[in-house]
Formats: sequence, C-alpha cells, structure tokens
Amino acid sequence: MSHKFQSILLDALIIVLGIGVIAALLIPKARQEKTEFLEKETRARMKLLSEAELRYFSTGGIPPSKADTTSDTTTTEPIVHPHLYTTSFDSLKPFLPEKFQPVSPKDSTEFIIFARDSSYFIIVDPNGYGAVVNGQASWEK
Repeated sequence: MSHKFQSILLDALIIVLGIGVIAALLIPKARQEKTEFLEKETRARMKLLSEAELRYFSTGGIPPSKADTTSDTTTTEPIVHPHLYTTSFDSLKPFLPEKFQPVSPKDSTEFIIFARDSSYFIIVDPNGYGAVVNGQASWEK
C-alpha cells in the first residue's frame, strides 16, 4: 500500500469513529427526552380523565350544558340523579376537551378505567406511567 492511500484510510477511519462517538452521546439523550415527553403527556391525559370522572360523578352523569334543561318546571320535587363513577369513555366525552383521545401516546393503547359505583375509580396507563385513584395521582405522592 502506498503512503498516500494509508493516510486517506486513516483519515476516513478517524472521521467514522468521530461520528460514532457523537452518535453514542446523542442517541441516549434523545431517547430520554422522548421518554420524558411521553410520560408528561400521558400523565396530563390521565389527569384530564380524572377531572372528567369527578365532574361526571358530581353532576350525576349529566353534562353541564344539559343539566339546566332536564328539570321539569311543573314538578316541585328536584330530580335526583345517582352519583356514580363510570368506566365508559363515551360517558366521559361531554366532560372532556373536544377531540380528546383516551389513549396512551406511547402506543395508542386505551387507558384502563376501573370504577366501583360511588366508592372509587382508578385510571391506569397500560405502559406503566402511573395511575390515578379517586383524583390522586400516584406520581404526586
């Protein structure tokens, strides 16, 4: 091999190794930032679902816009609505922002809601980013 060819080969090898070192430093940081973003977004969605569940419970499942129009003016007794929690995302839709999707942003898996009448509700992220029990987030303890 000629001296010039060896010099070019050595320069190319140094450049490739330099790019490899830079990539090795940047890739973990990018993954960590993505994980932090997904965790933050997931937890924000779970908090919105929790607030919707609490509003659903407090209104007896009647959306605020319909609560005023459901009472009959001819009766003197107020209409009593049971205060229960729900496991249905469709029931929570009126209490959530428009176009809200009750899915984890990591892989679009639906959140899991457990509810027991008026006793408690739990919202769980299937990807392990936390849970909300009766409005109390597991990551805020």
